[in-house]
Amino acid sequence: MAVLLLTSGLLRASLQAQNLAITTLAGGTQGALDGINTNAQFYNPTGVATDSSGNVYVADQDNNLIRKATALGANWTVTTLAGGARGSLNGTNTGALFSGPTGIVMSSSGNLYVTDQYNSVIRQVSISGTNNVVTTIAGTAGSSGRLDGTNGNARFANPTGLAMDASGNLYVADEVNDAIRKITPSGTNWIVTTIAGGSAGANDGTNTAAQFSGPSGVAVDRGGRVFVADQFNNTIRLITPVGTNWVVTTIAGQTLAGLSNGMGTNVFFDAPLSVAVDTNDYVYVADLFNNAIRKLTPVGTNWAASTNWVVSTVAGGSQGDNNGTGAAASFDLPFGVATDGYGDVFIADSGNNAIRGGLSSASPVPTGTLQVFITPASAISAGAKWQLDGAGPAQTNGAILSGLAPGNHYANFYAATGFTIPPQTNVAVTAHQATVATVNYTVAVANAGSLQVLVSPAASVNAGAQWNVDSGAWQNNSAIVPGLAVGAHTVSFLPVVGWTTPANQSVSVGNALTAVAAASYVLQTGSLQVTLLPASVVSGGAEWQVDGGTYQTSGSTLSGLLPGSHAVAFNTVLGWETPSSQVVTITYAVTSSATANYSLISTQPGQLTANVLAGGKYQFELSGQVNSRYLTQFSPDLTVWTPLSTNIIPAAGSILVTDTNTAAFPRRFYRAVNQ
Repeated sequence: MAVLLLTSGLLRASLQAQNLAITTLAGGTQGALDGINTNAQFYNPTGVATDSSGNVYVADQDNNLIRKATALGANWTVTTLAGGARGSLNGTNTGALFSGPTGIVMSSSGNLYVTDQYNSVIRQVSISGTNNVVTTIAGTAGSSGRLDGTNGNARFANPTGLAMDASGNLYVADEVNDAIRKITPSGTNWIVTTIAGGSAGANDGTNTAAQFSGPSGVAVDRGGRVFVADQFNNTIRLITPVGTNWVVTTIAGQTLAGLSNGMGTNVFFDAPLSVAVDTNDYVYVADLFNNAIRKLTPVGTNWAASTNWVVSTVAGGSQGDNNGTGAAASFDLPFGVATDGYGDVFIADSGNNAIRGGLSSASPVPTGTLQVFITPASAISAGAKWQLDGAGPAQTNGAILSGLAPGNHYANFYAATGFTIPPQTNVAVTAHQATVATVNYTVAVANAGSLQVLVSPAASVNAGAQWNVDSGAWQNNSAIVPGLAVGAHTVSFLPVVGWTTPANQSVSVGNALTAVAAASYVLQTGSLQVTLLPASVVSGGAEWQVDGGTYQTSGSTLSGLLPGSHAVAFNTVLGWETPSSQVVTITYAVTSSATANYSLISTQPGQLTANVLAGGKYQFELSGQVNSRYLTQFSPDLTVWTPLSTNIIPAAGSILVTDTNTAAFPRRFYRAVNQ
């Protein structure tokens, strides 16, 4: 049985000029794995926020996680800060539990704040080293409503968007209450007040005389004005503080849905969900059903007094996962949007389970800086200097070069009387970050030289790899040992568990020169072969994976696995019962084996009966054969079906299934299929 959800809309107008170049930074498949770039996984990410160091924080809604994406060069590493199973517990790291975290913002003091939507509370994540302590600052989990008050005495109903002003006040888009709430810190307390709205409608006005319809996103500019993504009104609203009052005006869009650019209320949106304000006072909008990122540019030179806004589409406009510039990019239900201080725009692309990013064409190409320190001070007095990439003027100790392209650079060094010239040093410059390198000059000794040994890979160095010369003290990677007699010397390497130790080397040292040697440790790994049965399920597409990696076919061998325990999981094949995950032990230089059996399950179809719940959610009674597994799916167009939940029919013969996302996605079909 399918349930159709529709809203009326206008024909979409042609797109205007585009100027955001979109790339996928992390994710792209459904799951909860941490990792690098597209190896990481998300499940319906909804909120994004940035900090001053260029990190991106994500409210990973259906995983009930708070995630962090850190840039290093061209790579983005995703880690989990807090959360796990659905719940409402305060605690540390994965000991804390959320239920549908949606909005997220980072304070200047380094604390994260999150709208825990289905718990109807506001949470704080205090980051301290490797510990992330989660507390509830406003509202009471499991008790929704609309009540101003202090801390747990306040009530919310499906809070979604979240923003913070320069004074540390929080602003909440309280979706089901059709209200904008303000949370003011007072010592250790948080005081909640309603500044605008509280009833469904589209009226402009002052304080609670104004109306909203499912407001879902908020942002604050440097003047303390609050921008609101008024979801079901398809408009962008502006709340301006005037004395003790808050005056609400509509600055873009109208209540009919569509896609057109232009001036102010002459344009159309289709379920705008999030807003973000950048350092140039431009407003970016995640326009959900248009699969587009829109931009509001204030008219005139006085941003604080602007009442006119030009709306353009800067990326997307069609459904998909393409990277590209402007309309060449595509999204699948973009939910959250955030900006940083460098002109970058970040998007939580919920349907693609990805974090996307773009650089405005009006922004400069991101660069980094490099600072080089020289030791000892006597070498500096003797004329020691450095030069970058073999070009440009000589630089003195501590000099900083800015505007450097991200990537690998090298520093070479000038002669200093009485000292040995250090070897060329390679450095990696990262965009938006300051790189610091320190180089040591050694005293030149007659009939003596120095030795530098480079050890790779970096993982072996992190595991404790070191070297020595002529059985002397152990040295770290790239260290320089001075004062070695001219002639041959023996370099040895420290054994490291899990790595094959390089053979000893004989290195010749010249007078007043630094000899350079290199050695590589080899990681000790094993292999795994997995057989899937019966043959009919293999031909039906059965596959296996290790530790959440790439799926493999039956009988194939996966090499390069670290010794120890690994988790083997299996994909779902329609009509077959999926085997339970297995734990296998990998041994160095050995190919381990494992076998898994699929079993046929019932093909009796499942039946869905829909009921509408409060707040726009849909709940279904799923009935079918007892102990059979059914997959519920949704689709916006009866063409592409996306998994919603997997359910096993209990002895009662039916089970209730709730689509917790329909408050934000009001148009879907539903069906149930056997697994």
